[in-house]
Amino acid sequence: MKKFSALLCGAVLAISATASATVPDSEIGLGSAQPGMSTDKLIEVYGQPLQKHGDNWIYEHFTVEIDDDSPNVVEKVVTYSNQIGTPSDVKVGQDTSVLISAFGNPDEVDEDKEDNEVEYKYFNSNRTMKMEFKIVNNAITKIICKLK
Repeated sequence: MKKFSALLCGAVLAISATASATVPDSEIGLGSAQPGMSTDKLIEVYGQPLQKHGDNWIYEHFTVEIDDDSPNVVEKVVTYSNQIGTPSDVKVGQDTSVLISAFGNPDEVDEDKEDNEVEYKYFNSNRTMKMEFKIVNNAITKIICKLK
């Protein structure tokens, strides 16, 4: 009975380990823009934004939201453009299969049947950062990378 319990416990652990996608921190971002980076580093890499609207900085292919509590930290990076992608080169317009191939099955899936939209969510190992992919008709329409 002890052997059976040990095998069962091992099987449950193996299944739970493969069920979570756990994306490395270095993969959560768009281009070189990552949540948690300093605004100084963002400006060093991409220059000044085209526009600033409060905490939102608008660049050519993405928008950045600055953390309210830490005004020198990037909280969120968002794109609707296929001109910038994740470090694994997942981009808007690509098929969902490209996303699954790069990151595996999502940690969470939210369906909005009214808008015919699905949201795939991937987290880093300690769940302090996440990526969200909005999907319509099996194609990525928006990518959000943010601090949780």
